[in-house]
Amino acid sequence: MFDNVIDTKYNINMFFYWRFKNNRSKCLVTKWFKVYEMIKKAMIMAAGAGTRLNPLTLEYPKPLIPVANVPVMEIILTHLKKYGINKVIANTHTLAEQIHNKFLENNLGIDFNFVYEGELAGTAGGVKKTQYFFDKDEDFIVISGDALTDINFDHIIEVHKKYNA
Repeated sequence: MFDNVIDTKYNINMFFYWRFKNNRSKCLVTKWFKVYEMIKKAMIMAAGAGTRLNPLTLEYPKPLIPVANVPVMEIILTHLKKYGINKVIANTHTLAEQIHNKFLENNLGIDFNFVYEGELAGTAGGVKKTQYFFDKDEDFIVISGDALTDINFDHIIEVHKKYNA
């Protein structure tokens, strides 16, 4: 039934299945597609004190520690943007104003928002405090503000959707 099928991945949310059927001199193309809802938002956990990185974190919040002269959180935001995620919220606490000043107005194409935690709420508490930012039943990415990664979000999201996680 699916002879000569090519499975090509486009973007974060679409997987196209092409069926090529030869009809003498013509090549007819029939397209089936399965669309996964695109994830457009993320939450970055950026409130921690980063005491294990002292004395660096006495001057800079952990997400702003540079790697190759680029703050880790900027690397994260750039990576999220590559996957079409352009609305981001972060919980902040330690030296929070530095994070706010760096990313509220940015040239990364990211709509950056934040929630300041006067008192640390813990990992799940930080995510809970940003709940208003997300629509009901909306899927979103949660990533640590000090996670230096090149993770394939396409694959993560595909598996997440496949298993109705």
